[in-house]
Amino acid sequence: MHSSDQPESAAEMFGLLPRHFRVLAGLSQEQLGKRIGYSKSQVAMVERGSRPPTDVFVQRADEVLGAQGALIVAAPKPPKQTERRNPLPGWFTPFADEEEKAWARHSYENQVMPGLLQTETYARAVFTSRYPTYDDDEIEAKVAARLERQKLPSRRPLPDISFVLEMIVLTRPIGGRRVTKAQLQLASP
Repeated sequence: MHSSDQPESAAEMFGLLPRHFRVLAGLSQEQLGKRIGYSKSQVAMVERGSRPPTDVFVQRADEVLGAQGALIVAAPKPPKQTERRNPLPGWFTPFADEEEKAWARHSYENQVMPGLLQTETYARAVFTSRYPTYDDDEIEAKVAARLERQKLPSRRPLPDISFVLEMIVLTRPIGGRRVTKAQLQLASP
């Protein structure tokens, strides 16, 4: 909440409701979290409006808190398919636009395999391991966007492309050994 103590977003507005019912039930955030299968931190983030609640969170909290469907009705609805945001992060979108027109692309990576080289399973593992987590639809959209960008190395005229990777990128088992092995086999000449 902000200094005026007035909710500024739908998520902040919704967060007031489970907090109200939790206080009425005489439960702490930790106690509620244990009863619905979430951490105290997740309950706190939903109540602050800094994290949208999942359908499961809403359903369980409504039941445990005796809200009689109030949380279910008031829960923020996910955007319709036509309103879905760009699967690329906002900070990356201008870069991706320039990348499409670029005559050269050089990359240094010290965390994960470059997106232009990622297999579908490796990309999925990268997005699945993120915290806070993406929902399944978001993961699929992001994987599809990442794979779409991989047309760059095969377009004409062929851009000049190079990658410099830290050793940890090659040895970190993102997605497990099988996923990493398949990724390395694809990336090797």
